[in-house]
Amino acid sequence: MDWLANTPSHAKREGIFYTDPYRLYWADYFYKTLNNLLEVHSLSNHTGGGQFGKSQNSWPFVTLTIKNDGILMKTILQQVWINRKSIQTIMIKRAFITHRFVFKHNDPTIEKEIEFWTFSPGAVANALRSQGYSVLEGRQGSLI
Repeated sequence: MDWLANTPSHAKREGIFYTDPYRLYWADYFYKTLNNLLEVHSLSNHTGGGQFGKSQNSWPFVTLTIKNDGILMKTILQQVWINRKSIQTIMIKRAFITHRFVFKHNDPTIEKEIEFWTFSPGAVANALRSQGYSVLEGRQGSLI
C-alpha cells in the first residue's frame, strides 16, 4: 500500500512523510485540532452599526470581525478590510447613546472615515486589546 498517497497535504508541504498509519492519523488529527483552536481564538465578531465613508448603517446591520492580521467590517451590501499594518489609531468616542470606534489608517484603497458603533464598548475594546491592538479612549488620540 502506498502510504504517501494518504499523507495529508499539510504534511507533504512541510516535508513530513509518515509510513505508519497510526502516526499518520494522529498527526493529521492534532494538526487539524490546532488549526481549529487557533482560528477560534484569532477572531472575534461583534454586531453594531457603522460608517464607511459617507455610507452609514444602523445597528444591527454591521458586523465587526477582529483578526490577528486586520479588521473586517461588513454589511449586507459592502465590506471593508483594514490591514493591521495600515491601522494608525483606534479611538473610542462616546456618542449620544452608543460608543464609536474610529479607525484611522493609511490605506489609500479604502474609505478614510471608518467607524463602528456599539452598545457594548467594553467587549469590543477588550477583544481588540486581546489581539494586540492599541485602543485609545477619549481625546488622547489624534483624529486627523
